[in-house]
Amino acid sequence: MAQIYTHEFVRDYFKKHGCELISEFKNVRQKLSYRCVCGEIGTTNFYSFRNSHHKKCNKCVRKKAKKPNKLDFEYVKKFFKENNCELLESMYINSSTKMAYICSCGKKDYKTWNKFRAGQRCKDCAINQSAEKQRADSSYVENFLKEHGFSIADGKYVNTNSKMLLICPCGKPTERTWSSVKQSPKCNCSIHYTKPLKRKFTKEDLINFYWKLKNDLGRYPSLEDLKKNPSCPSPSVYERKFGGWIKFLESIGVMTSDRWYVDDIETLKRMYADYSYEDINDALIKKRSKSTIQHKANSLGLKKSYKAKFGKEKFSNDYLITFLRNFYDKYNRTPVAKDFAENDLNYDTFTKRFGSWNNALKKAGLPINRERSKNLSNNELLKMKEMYEAGVDMRDIAKHFNYTHTAPIYYHLNKMNVNLTRNNRWSEKQIHYLKAHYPNAEWKDLLKNLAPFSKESITTKAYKLGIKRNSNFYTEKEEKILRKFYGKVSFHELLKMLPNRTESSVVSKVNHMGLKIREFWSEEDINMLKKHYQTSTDEELLKMFKDRSWSSIQSMATKNLNLKRTKEYYKNKKEKIRDHLIKELKEYAHALGRTPTSVEVQKNRNLQGISTYIRYFDGYRNACLKAGLDPNQSIFGRSIHCISLNGDVCLSKKEKEITDLFIENNIAYVKEVLYKDILGKNNIPNIKLDWFVNNRVIVEYFGMTDKDYYKKRANYKIEFCKKYDIPLIPLYPDDLTNNYNGLKEKFKTHGINFGNGDEQNEKIP
Repeated sequence: MAQIYTHEFVRDYFKKHGCELISEFKNVRQKLSYRCVCGEIGTTNFYSFRNSHHKKCNKCVRKKAKKPNKLDFEYVKKFFKENNCELLESMYINSSTKMAYICSCGKKDYKTWNKFRAGQRCKDCAINQSAEKQRADSSYVENFLKEHGFSIADGKYVNTNSKMLLICPCGKPTERTWSSVKQSPKCNCSIHYTKPLKRKFTKEDLINFYWKLKNDLGRYPSLEDLKKNPSCPSPSVYERKFGGWIKFLESIGVMTSDRWYVDDIETLKRMYADYSYEDINDALIKKRSKSTIQHKANSLGLKKSYKAKFGKEKFSNDYLITFLRNFYDKYNRTPVAKDFAENDLNYDTFTKRFGSWNNALKKAGLPINRERSKNLSNNELLKMKEMYEAGVDMRDIAKHFNYTHTAPIYYHLNKMNVNLTRNNRWSEKQIHYLKAHYPNAEWKDLLKNLAPFSKESITTKAYKLGIKRNSNFYTEKEEKILRKFYGKVSFHELLKMLPNRTESSVVSKVNHMGLKIREFWSEEDINMLKKHYQTSTDEELLKMFKDRSWSSIQSMATKNLNLKRTKEYYKNKKEKIRDHLIKELKEYAHALGRTPTSVEVQKNRNLQGISTYIRYFDGYRNACLKAGLDPNQSIFGRSIHCISLNGDVCLSKKEKEITDLFIENNIAYVKEVLYKDILGKNNIPNIKLDWFVNNRVIVEYFGMTDKDYYKKRANYKIEFCKKYDIPLIPLYPDDLTNNYNGLKEKFKTHGINFGNGDEQNEKIP
């Protein structure tokens, strides 16, 4: 059951966080007035206040957000100097960007602020620090030597590998390192020392040992196998005789110069065409990545078979022609693209094989579909547009104009530049009806009077118009059902009796009616919930607890038992969504006979919007690759296109923000100009600048300096402007914060002030 809060509890909770409750508390969603720690009077509800990280009024939150948390460049430079290092950079970007500096040892190095502050320095300094930590104390060395009968004759202990002149326990002087003495603290002089016999091997002996070990193991031996086998020569012997282990394998014909086993190459030749990459990798002696296998196969001239690549046999031209003829005989009409949605064939197969769809029809001796080219008068086209904007179903429009399918309708509407995006065909009459009846009307009446719009389309439109359903409006029949069956049947069965009501609506209504029910949780149910809540989906939990609503299950799990979903649950949930998106994309591509463009996906009302694919796959192109579709490079440009107030195409939201700032302040600019056009030199590379302001200053926005490749490109432009003595204003993300203070200061140094005065130039055409 949900937790009940008293006024005293809420008042003490506000007081605990430095605030004073003014209003009388009734429920968690009620608006409350309170006095913040700053003295301001704020309003919130207890639910929001309890879940907020700040526990302060909006004014305090904004005040904290405005405080700059970026380090000052002079502070960073001073910190380097205090640590005997010299910073070579001219600006500080952020704590994760590498900066060039001269280390205290005199060597040039690159470190981020976080790593430098933590004490990291150049590689040589790190080695010296490590050696210093491992160096033994000189007094410990002297005591150790004395305990084992040694004494230092000359010199002193320097490090592990430096030799010292020692007096041996036998009385003879000897030169030994600290490392050798520590490992063997005994006399190794000639009177005590017997030189062990060493085995000598020829190249033929080493080769014979290798093949013998291969026969014993049943596979090619590795260096680890030689180390573990005491009867075999050590790996160092092979390295001395042959110059290295790989060179030895090359000399006996086991491995090629690119480090591929000869047997693996034969396996690749045998399996590449018809087997999956996983099967090929399992058969290889040395496991490889998919890209490595592909690269090697390409160098050998190997290709995947059509069946392995596409999961089906390649169809012959005769088969394709026969398929078209059979379709025509069966349905007595020429096939169109949508007819291939349920077949292994796709529209693209015919166009690639025969050059075009019409050529394929000609080869099959079938009449060409002329529906799209049918001449329509201006009045007919205007009528078609009016029917579409009035919300008439596309199939009814096609039927009205004697078309057999809807493709010609889309064709003509596109030619007339009609907007075909979702939920844009609401007439004024429908909108007026929605505003008047949406709060209280039953869903069956709404669906009937707002046909052909679905329930989802209606709720979306209502949300955009700011209209809400009155959850307390129920018919007398529905209220009778609630009074009669609430608490006597399961919640799932109750929802079946009220098909037009949601779970949250029913819960809200029964609370408003004062109907009470105590759904006691047994010990068995609680244990089951603890076991399955963290990893099971909502649907699986509802099946386990058939007599309970989702709000009841969630309340018990989160508020009473403090259970949380695991990372594995969210990972699995994300994977399921990704799989569903891929399935939808494949089906749409199959129906089109090619990879759909991002514009086509956005216009298709049966698919998720393009932003969903970007959110789950980091881009629509990645989604196409994941689905096994070949993306058409011509339809993928820069990632984001935005339009400024003047109609300029901007390649990011920040670029649009800056461009609009120029427009609002009457600052003259030209966008996307080549550097060589500014300088009047044709021997300069084709590099574009972001803005050319007041016909004299170049402005560049560098938004991804945390990426090395982007920083390199930004530095190239900066150095380029220095070389040709061009005024440059480099802008970074931090310059756009705090009311554009950083941006305004940089422009001010070039005599450009931001304001709405008329003294600024007009935009250069």
